[in-house]
Amino acid sequence: MKKEEFVQMNEGGVGGWWYDARRTMLEKELASFLPESKKKILDLAAACGGNFDVCSRYGKVIGLDVSWDSIEYCKQKKATVLVQADAEILPFANESIDIVVALDVFEHLKDDSCSMREIQRVLKKETGKLIFNTPAFMALFSTHDTAFHHYRRYLSGELKQKIEAANLKVNFITYWSFFIFPFVFLVRKLGDLFQQKGEPAKSDFHLKIPDFVESILRFLNKVELNMIKRKIFIPFGVSVFGVASKID
Repeated sequence: MKKEEFVQMNEGGVGGWWYDARRTMLEKELASFLPESKKKILDLAAACGGNFDVCSRYGKVIGLDVSWDSIEYCKQKKATVLVQADAEILPFANESIDIVVALDVFEHLKDDSCSMREIQRVLKKETGKLIFNTPAFMALFSTHDTAFHHYRRYLSGELKQKIEAANLKVNFITYWSFFIFPFVFLVRKLGDLFQQKGEPAKSDFHLKIPDFVESILRFLNKVELNMIKRKIFIPFGVSVFGVASKID
């Protein structure tokens, strides 16, 4: 990821409504299957450490990222442990992690299947869980993805197949950001069309939107979050969210 995207992510800004929704989904899942006793939670590709506060309520947090820029940002968030390492080669013992949080990670990896196998290896038997999120639909691939150094976007069925090929069972998977899909498609296609040659790619999170628009986006997210809480499958959206468990 480009350094200016770390700055934008760390400051929140226009993407705050989206990150807040993602953290809400993360917390609901952590609360649903973690007992009161503290667990070891690995935040994979931790970026700016935006998930640390949520994860620390439920266990001991380990933040991992390959980027030193990320590690420097994460130091500000007081994580218990920070590890600079590749998500495709995890520096942890077999069956040593209770929960792996992989929110918008796999699309950054050249060999996503390798990372999924590593996650399966380090998760504890029977109780180990993976919480994941990825961007959806290659039709949306744009300068936004280029700015974030994405290799791909996923269909839910494709992602489920890859995760289960790593010997993990997908317990729930759905698209989300359903209501804004047409708007995002239009904005990204127009952005690509008017992208100047040689101009650095920037993510959507650099766009400025009025406060009332953000309020609408937050309301729409609440509707979708209520559907996801009830484990209702949403047929399409800008992202894919789900939970998997270790079966062997």
